[in-house]
Amino acid sequence: MRHAPIAQAVQRFDTQLRPAYTALQQALGHGIAEAEGRRGALRLLSRLAALWFLQQAGLLYEDRTYLQRRLAEQDGQETYGQHVLWPLLLSAQQTASGRAAIALPPLFQPGIEQDDSVFLPNGLFERIFAVFQQYQWCLDDHAPLTAQTVTPQVLVLVLDRYLHQKALGAYATEEDVTASLCQQTIVPALLDAIARREGTFFDTCRHFLQQHPERYIYPALRYGCDVPLPPEVAAGLHEPGGLIERPPAAYARPTETWRDVIHRRQRSARIHKALVQGQIRSTNDLLPYHLNVAQLLQDMIDQCVEPSLIAACWQALQEVSILDPTCGSGQFLVSALHLLEPFYHSCLRRMERFEGDQQAWQADMDQPPGRDFWVTRTILERNLYGVDLLPEAIEICTMRLLLPLIARMPGPVHGSCLADMCLALRVGNALIGEIGPDSGAARDDARTGQSDQQPLHWHLAFPSVMARGGFDVIIGNPPFVEYRAALRQQYQLAGYATLACGNVHAYVAERCCQLSHPQSYLGLILPLPAIHTRRMRSLQQLLKPQPGEPGHSLLIAAFDERPARLFAGVDQRLITLLRGPLVAEPLLATTGLNRWTATERQELFQLLAYTVQPADIVQLTPFVLKVQDDCEMDILRAFYRNEPLGVLSLHRGDPACAGLSKRWRSLLEGISGSSI
Repeated sequence: MRHAPIAQAVQRFDTQLRPAYTALQQALGHGIAEAEGRRGALRLLSRLAALWFLQQAGLLYEDRTYLQRRLAEQDGQETYGQHVLWPLLLSAQQTASGRAAIALPPLFQPGIEQDDSVFLPNGLFERIFAVFQQYQWCLDDHAPLTAQTVTPQVLVLVLDRYLHQKALGAYATEEDVTASLCQQTIVPALLDAIARREGTFFDTCRHFLQQHPERYIYPALRYGCDVPLPPEVAAGLHEPGGLIERPPAAYARPTETWRDVIHRRQRSARIHKALVQGQIRSTNDLLPYHLNVAQLLQDMIDQCVEPSLIAACWQALQEVSILDPTCGSGQFLVSALHLLEPFYHSCLRRMERFEGDQQAWQADMDQPPGRDFWVTRTILERNLYGVDLLPEAIEICTMRLLLPLIARMPGPVHGSCLADMCLALRVGNALIGEIGPDSGAARDDARTGQSDQQPLHWHLAFPSVMARGGFDVIIGNPPFVEYRAALRQQYQLAGYATLACGNVHAYVAERCCQLSHPQSYLGLILPLPAIHTRRMRSLQQLLKPQPGEPGHSLLIAAFDERPARLFAGVDQRLITLLRGPLVAEPLLATTGLNRWTATERQELFQLLAYTVQPADIVQLTPFVLKVQDDCEMDILRAFYRNEPLGVLSLHRGDPACAGLSKRWRSLLEGISGSSI
């Protein structure tokens, strides 16, 4: 992850572009509502930026100065917007040779209409282009990044700032957060899908984990574990004091004490032992160990020797459906794309070794403009689904997904490959509308007036997915906004079990459950109070598994907002919530409250440590308690049973239980929150 360079590039580009955006907003805003002017300016600016990307890649009439040259040719006539840009933005243009310059319609749908009454002076475009010309524009998000580089990711993060999503409770999600949630949901869903087709698949998984366990334990957790502890440290492992010194770099990460090092080494050893002993027999067993499951699936595909297994992998990839119901500008969908691409390519390489139907797929993928293009296009069309309330957000999301695809075209001659593109991105309110066709509400919207509230009827928007029972993976960062009078005037909700929670994020979580099937995986970001306040009791009843009953396993990782935050703009504690498929014996696993500094951010998600809560802890309270380890479970048992806290003496000297007083306060804070 490249947090600092990206943040610096975004801040610099935003600082220089914002005055031009404000001027564009003012020019478009005469005689219309401020919100409409802002939306029009944002959509026009995003399209200009997309054209600039294409131009710098040589895909706009094969002329890298086309936009500036046509502007210079105006010779004082203020008609550049009307006679040059509008036609370019609203239709696919042809070069003199008849080749399509670019495939604009799919890039820019849904469209904006030309309004000849709106005057946009040439000087406004000169101002915007002057900012654009100061940067190197690169369609590859993974290219070396400097303060002078604009990639699709940098552009979208800047445009996110202009979306005014905070008023709707929506926030841009950092890349490491989206990547982690995608890996922990999409890969297990693929493993399950393959196992349903190949009954011995998990035997193969277990074999890989047994043979090379260290390969699937994250490097941050294994750091320094192969270096023997100094004798004086090893001798004092169980002494109650000490072990608070900073170890040499060979043993420890930057902020760790000896206690931290020993705790981390013990956890790594426990996971290593479990893998070697073959304790992983299903994804339900796999999830709480927090392994690098993407590497596991990649290795299994790369080393596959059975045609039937590679066929099962390919079919699972082709069929997995991934939804972000509040997709915004598409951060989660882009992470899903990046995760799936290597699996597709590996499957195709393995297919080359086999005869039969697999070779037909391989041949299709090798048609011009090339395999990279067709793999990306296949994922965009077959795997990714998104919904958002804002049309401008869907347009930015469309651009964000299609620009990497355009980067895989060797030239404008292949622009026709985009002409029939159809992305599964929809504008609408994910909370309003029918999931199935039973009620006929879709036919009644016009009569009742509900169509003004932008209902999304899922069975009409995504018929093939809903016919299969729902989405395989649902991921996202729902809006954190109170459902109060102002919002009720915009749309009315009914039929939600979580309605008393009073916050949109709870309704989105319930909607995600409705859109899933028994084998689905959910991955959401929610505020920490969602799991331990009375107000959110109905949401907890919906999500929390009960011992001895079939249900969905639940994994909760908790994150503090100090000293660093999970993502900008949200000054509250958050959780990542993972819900697995329906199983006979569901588990509840939690982390403690994770805190980190900016220097530790890169390894934050590698070091998540889940603890599976036994039945007696789960049943202590209807809430979900953020339990870190056995020591904290003993604290909770004593507290809820009104027992003396002398039980804590059993853990004195255990490095895993360092800082008992601070952790006791943290647990009390969570428990007291449960009574709110």
